[in-house]
Formats: sequence, structure tokens, C-alpha cells
Amino acid sequence: MLNVSVFQGRITHDLVVENTPAGIAFCRLKVAVDRDYVSDGVRKTDFLSCICWRETALFAAKRFQKGDAVTIRGRLEEDVWKDKDGNTRSRMIVNVDNLYFGETKKARENRR
Repeated sequence: MLNVSVFQGRITHDLVVENTPAGIAFCRLKVAVDRDYVSDGVRKTDFLSCICWRETALFAAKRFQKGDAVTIRGRLEEDVWKDKDGNTRSRMIVNVDNLYFGETKKARENRR
């Protein structure tokens, strides 16, 4: 079976490293990714939820900030949990293997 996701977009918020109860570092991020096509004169954007672990989380939080372009390679996984009412909830999330630099927001602003 093959489960590989590769996409490029912009980070929507500043990144914060957290730790699991076992002390494993992780960092959640959302990436805004424009679709390749225009529908009714509007280009749609998807906001993809991602999670980085261990050294990748520390690297991401140190080197990336809101507005930075990033290319992500990872695998798509289903995140399942129980809400406060005991209902089962789920969402798809990209478990990040690698992040690659794109153009930073500062570099983009300097071009103008």
C-alpha cells in the first residue's frame, strides 16, 4: 500500500512545540493550499491539518512562522477521538515526515 502526501502552501499561524505526557515533542500546523483550478471566478483554498514529531517539530517551530511557504511530505492518517459528550469524532491529518523551505513572508514583502 502507498500513502504519501506532498503539497506546498503557506503556514496559517505561528508554531508552538508541545510535549506528550511521555515527553515527546510535537507541533501542530495548518497549511493553506490553493487549488489548481478556478470555479466561478474564485480560486478555492484548502486548509490542511498537519502534525510534526520529535526533531521535525523542533525544527519547524524554530525555522518557520506564519505566512512562510512550505513544502510538506508525509502520510495521510485518520485522527479519532471522543468528544466531551462521548461521541466519536474523526478528521484527516497529515503526519509530517519532512518540511522544505519555500519563500518566506519577509522575502516576499521585500520583492514588492
